[in-house]
Amino acid sequence: MPELAAFLATIRDNPFDDGPRLVLADWLEETGDTARAEMIRIQCELQRSLAGDRAKELAARAQDLEQRHADEWYGALRAQVDHCRFDRGTLHVTISGNLLRSLGSAFGFSTLGRVLATPDARQAWAWITGLSLIEADDRLLTNVVRAPQFGAVVSLAAESVGAGGTAVLAESLHVKQLRWLLLNGSGIGSDGATSLAVSPRLAGLNELHLRNCGVGDGGAKALAFSPFLENLTRLNLSHNDIGAAGAQAFAETPHLPRLQYLHLHGNPLGPAVETLRTRYGAGLRLGN
Repeated sequence: MPELAAFLATIRDNPFDDGPRLVLADWLEETGDTARAEMIRIQCELQRSLAGDRAKELAARAQDLEQRHADEWYGALRAQVDHCRFDRGTLHVTISGNLLRSLGSAFGFSTLGRVLATPDARQAWAWITGLSLIEADDRLLTNVVRAPQFGAVVSLAAESVGAGGTAVLAESLHVKQLRWLLLNGSGIGSDGATSLAVSPRLAGLNELHLRNCGVGDGGAKALAFSPFLENLTRLNLSHNDIGAAGAQAFAETPHLPRLQYLHLHGNPLGPAVETLRTRYGAGLRLGN
């Protein structure tokens, strides 16, 4: 359905904006999909940090809608992944390393190709924007990000990857749509951070989370002086053994013009922290 594809493309281009999602909700209601339209509106309202009775009421209604319509919304994809959830009109799926290893790649199909082997699964995948990979090593990450189907993913969270897998991710032809990337706790090190920093294919990233990844001063400098991360608004480098040299790089860089939040908690920053405060103000996060 070309109209639906156009709405979803707009959402992928603006994943943090509720506006396109609410426009989709209006269209869905007009075409008879009132339950999905209601779910989108509820989750968009909950996203605005509601509290109290109204929030409880909306959360209960969302749970009821999901229970009633999960088979329709998740389709055959539900049986092929570890977990599905509805996120303001689009789907986020979680796939474990164990599941990926059990699927493997065979007969010329990638791991994602095997997950999406049926027409029903491919139809559900059209709604995907988010993917979490749990305990997926470099080989499995490589297999996933090289698949054309990965091009639909806007937000990616991956555990247990290293510098090699990160380099393949950065070089993949299918990552241009990524807006949010989380590799917290992975052993990507300075080399992995540098791979991300020098990739023009990751120029669309808005948020990059590399907490406790062994980035060090070398990786911090590469990220600070990257000419390709101009769209970053949030960068989390907490607990990365970043010292005065790395801190100074973020204080002096002519790049990162849109960076609003820089998380550097748990790093031995030294005297450069005052220069960082001057540049980033309240956007410099040194607490938990």
